[in-house]
Amino acid sequence: MSKGEVNNSGEGLFKTRKFKLIQENDTYKKDDKKNLALERKKEQDTVIGVARTFVANPNLIAVIGHRSSLAAIPASIAYQYHGVIFLAPTATNTMLTNHRFEHVLRLMPSNREIGQQLVEFCKDVGYKKMAVLYARNTYAEELSEAFISSTVVHATGTGEKEKIIEIVFVRSFFASKPATFSGMLAALKDAEQSQSIDAVLIATVAGAAGILIKQARTMDIKLPVVGVDAMNAKELWDKSAGKAQGTVVPALLSEEKQAEFRQLYESHYPNEKPDFRAALGYDAIKLLTYAIRNADSTVPITLATALRYLPPFEGIIGKYKFDQDGNLRDRKLHFEMLCDGSFQMIKVDVNGKHKIEDCKSPIQSGDVLQDKDRDTVSDKGDICPDNTAEEISEGVYQKGPQKGCPLDSDEDKVPDYLDKCQSTSQLENLKGVDEKGCPVDGDKDGVPDYEDECLDTSLDIEINNQGCPVVEERGTYIFSSNTEQFFSGDTLTEQGKKALERDYKNLFVHLLKEYNINNIEVTGYTDSRGSEEHNLKVSEARAKYVADYLIKEGVDANKITVQGKGKAQPVDTNEIEKGRANNRRIEIKVFVLKKKVVVEDTTPKTAP
Repeated sequence: MSKGEVNNSGEGLFKTRKFKLIQENDTYKKDDKKNLALERKKEQDTVIGVARTFVANPNLIAVIGHRSSLAAIPASIAYQYHGVIFLAPTATNTMLTNHRFEHVLRLMPSNREIGQQLVEFCKDVGYKKMAVLYARNTYAEELSEAFISSTVVHATGTGEKEKIIEIVFVRSFFASKPATFSGMLAALKDAEQSQSIDAVLIATVAGAAGILIKQARTMDIKLPVVGVDAMNAKELWDKSAGKAQGTVVPALLSEEKQAEFRQLYESHYPNEKPDFRAALGYDAIKLLTYAIRNADSTVPITLATALRYLPPFEGIIGKYKFDQDGNLRDRKLHFEMLCDGSFQMIKVDVNGKHKIEDCKSPIQSGDVLQDKDRDTVSDKGDICPDNTAEEISEGVYQKGPQKGCPLDSDEDKVPDYLDKCQSTSQLENLKGVDEKGCPVDGDKDGVPDYEDECLDTSLDIEINNQGCPVVEERGTYIFSSNTEQFFSGDTLTEQGKKALERDYKNLFVHLLKEYNINNIEVTGYTDSRGSEEHNLKVSEARAKYVADYLIKEGVDANKITVQGKGKAQPVDTNEIEKGRANNRRIEIKVFVLKKKVVVEDTTPKTAP
């Protein structure tokens, strides 16, 4: 959109030259959640690969993008080294500009600045005691630390430290493990009462924050919630099942600028709704154009210098003014409150102070809409208007064909209020869930069906991590140390038949009854005399004769394999007859399904 505006302007250098956009995707799809270090290395390798592709283009003057700080920081090194301007729209980590790279500029306030402005907002609205909950990742840790440190300032003229807000409760959590929230929230609930907490700051991404707030409200924690910029997303409302009502988050655009950009954007893309990232991308192109026109140059270092010293550029989001390190200066954040699934701008009074008001009640044509079951969905659009308190306890759909009906977050056909496993995957659902919404384990071997590669294992058999039986070698049986007396060529003699029948009864009958046979390998061997071709043929024929006997006695033919190895793998010397006799043999290896070891309880029973 902005590229077209610039190229069509015909001003300055754009009379003869045009912007050309080159797009690359630096997103890495994680496939090993258990090895986070390896995944992070792969993700950074993907980013560096994209950066190298860009800088290999001799006509490139600037790069706009790399959404996360984890991607932007390593990429910035490549762009600085190759003399390419890097405009980072959404990277907030302070490390991005700590190196003072001339070619690197950020278009959003850093985590330190966001933390400071969050403190100013909380002070504005009168919060004096606060709790802080933050995810264990670089983004949330840096931002929450900036918030906490900004609550203490040096009093003017005295040098003494003054507490703007008292932080009385701090806990961290793993955003990917919602099951761990309950202990932290129980401690917060105790602190809420004992410490008279006014509000809680939550620092994490929108999805995890929604789940956390949902659990907090279910535990009757009623503290106002202030969030971070990463929580300014629709997912916050969806994941909270409507329980994030009243949550406050920072915003980049004012209400007026939002309306202005929405109108401009929808004139080009009528079927899409813009977000703040679209506004940042639009401003980034316009900012680069501003530098090119004023510097009358496309040389990257000239443009980077111009951006630092030119008068501020007025974009959709606000004024862009940079310090020598490439940080954005004097960018004031706005604040929005989540109300009924959408963010509403919080007003600022004549003194510049924020003023929080309750979310407006749903009013239509002057009449308050009825909500019989009190599920936050008015009866007029409620598909399930008669929900019980239990049915709405985990939230209801706020829109769509099931609007007002109990949520089924993982779409397993078990509503959340009955679902003990609310985050089953599509694969888990495909393989089936039980009445509690948890993955089924049809053979009850401890491995759920979606991970089970062997679905019919018996309960008395030991299994591996894939749910398949563990196979063990039960023994190797050697049929005869004097094979030539038992065989005439490749045919069993009468003496051989009796020996085979004897060994079968002594060794195999009990084995077949006691164990579940997985497979049997019958292998024939000869001594070293004779040609290799003859020995292979004879040894295989003799092994087959033995195998046929086992099959006749009831062993499953599909479980028997036969091979002849001739004079290979001798067990004794072939220099003397005794050694050769030992080498002429039929080996029968029996593999069984390992039985599960049952440990009996030997604890003496106490008399009643």
